[in-house]
Amino acid sequence: MKRSMFIIMPLVFLSMFVFGSSSAYATAKPGGGLLAGVILLNPAILAQTKLHAAKDPVRQAAVNQLRQQADAMLGFGTLLSSGGNTCVFNGFNSSCVGEEKGGLYTTLSGDVIFHKRIGFNFEAAWKASRGNYAGLGIPFRPILFDFNGVYQPRLSKKVGADLMGGIGWQTTRFYGYQPTTNCVYFGACYTSSNHFLVDVGGGIRYYVHGNVFVRPEAHFYHIVNNKSDFTSNNVVRVGASIGYTIGGPE
Repeated sequence: MKRSMFIIMPLVFLSMFVFGSSSAYATAKPGGGLLAGVILLNPAILAQTKLHAAKDPVRQAAVNQLRQQADAMLGFGTLLSSGGNTCVFNGFNSSCVGEEKGGLYTTLSGDVIFHKRIGFNFEAAWKASRGNYAGLGIPFRPILFDFNGVYQPRLSKKVGADLMGGIGWQTTRFYGYQPTTNCVYFGACYTSSNHFLVDVGGGIRYYVHGNVFVRPEAHFYHIVNNKSDFTSNNVVRVGASIGYTIGGPE
């Protein structure tokens, strides 16, 4: 018994620290952090708290703390855009613009969801292998980053939606030897073209086993001045992700 208390009590005090004075319950009543910690460690008390939460706003605030959710995802897909490789010849000079579509893209993303299923996420998607820019033999790789607000309604026990929109940037790396320190000594032989973007997207998640889910998805990007490098300012990414959920409603 004494050994069990030595294990449990540090966890309780850790929960007091995590759910301490910043929580709604701790603000409403002294010792709120301790209550949230005990609820978190005792499933029976958690069930009773949920049962009576509707009758007690203080308990409801404590339960809401435990509904925060985080998701981590790994995905794969491709890009779609209009236009094709275009070259304009003017005497001895030529100007070529490449297409930004096709190829395999890898995606890493994560989100945090708060009360009422609203939260934020971050995504990074990059071309898995270098492309051949406009058929000129110049290796290139687009990388897209975006930060989004997320609304994540639960449609059923195993099905939910991810709706998002936000801002970010695209950096396109064009590879080739450069007489620079980074290239000569560190092998970072590329130049980058960076553009601001806005995006909207969505997906449907299905929990296949426990907290593991799959999510087919689509994202639309408007990339400002992207035509300086590619044939279109608008790009669509389609694909699917597999993810894992920590926390959230039952």
